Amino acid sequence: MINRAGLILTCMTQIAMSTFVCLMSQTASNERIPCDKSQQLFTVIQTGKTGFIDLRGRIIITPKYEHAEDFHDGLARISGQPGADNDSTSYINPCGELIFRSDFEFSSGFSDGLALVNSENGWGFIDQRGQVVVRPIFQQARSFHENLAAVKIGGKWGYIDKTGKVKIDTQFDDVGDFSEGLAWLRKDNKVGFLNTSGKLVIAPYFESASEFSGGLAAIKLYGKWGFVARDGKIVCDPKFNDAYSFSDGLGRVTFRGRDGYIDRTGKIAIGFKYRLAGDFSEGLAAVKIGGRYGFIDKRGKMVITNRFLFAAPFKSGLARVEIETGLAYINKDGRYVWRQSL
Repeated sequence: MINRAGLILTCMTQIAMSTFVCLMSQTASNERIPCDKSQQLFTVIQTGKTGFIDLRGRIIITPKYEHAEDFHDGLARISGQPGADNDSTSYINPCGELIFRSDFEFSSGFSDGLALVNSENGWGFIDQRGQVVVRPIFQQARSFHENLAAVKIGGKWGYIDKTGKVKIDTQFDDVGDFSEGLAWLRKDNKVGFLNTSGKLVIAPYFESASEFSGGLAAIKLYGKWGFVARDGKIVCDPKFNDAYSFSDGLGRVTFRGRDGYIDRTGKIAIGFKYRLAGDFSEGLAAVKIGGRYGFIDKRGKMVITNRFLFAAPFKSGLARVEIETGLAYINKDGRYVWRQSL
């Protein structure tokens, strides 16, 4: 999304998959369980430290890090590892094994197999062994998506491939990440879309836009938001105060200060009655009613009562929520799988 408020309910990152099995991990109850590198893990906080649980709520990686992020491409970025500098960045696998430490001033999570890094010379990329594959020489850069990364050279944006070769000339005032084969671009203060070959497929015409999702992208025209299809046809006229991504066949939009949902034709599917709402994921969406978050289904029915201080989208059957004691995870029945203790 260009220069506008981000999503209130941030999406949890999907975990990359591998195929190996490694050492055993210790659970909080001293039960020893096999550690599988293909398992999906979720961050938890206990006694001020961060670790990881599995889908059943079992501790797989003991909370011991000052900071840890979700797994991307099979690796999680951590800091404050015992015995290491709190400011240093390291990467672990789903068994908690240290893979490498980064010597850069900044290192991001992985995307498309590479991580963005920054040094005094500029921005570049490292691989999953920590080896530099694209020298840090760029004025600015963003993570790889669909094998291309946006970079800035001489004040203009373009795209490079994973060898660092410029594939789409740096000629734009700003650009977005590729999604579903297209990315937005800004030129002469107008926004359009190009494909991964650099061909302009939707001429710069809009005031702002988001990435494509579910075959549609939110676009802003004359101060209002609507949706455009990949062929450039506006399928929902700009009439909303804000618009977000389509997911599970529904798009979240804001009208007169309230959030609701429309279908792909622009027809209202769930009315504008929520102060805050999130995108649908796995058939459910978090909404805020009466100061608390709950979850609705695609008919607008409240299926998990609004009792949380915060709620994020469901991923792999679990949703991260905030309760009075701290962080927790629930399943689709609304039952707690894990709760942070005071």
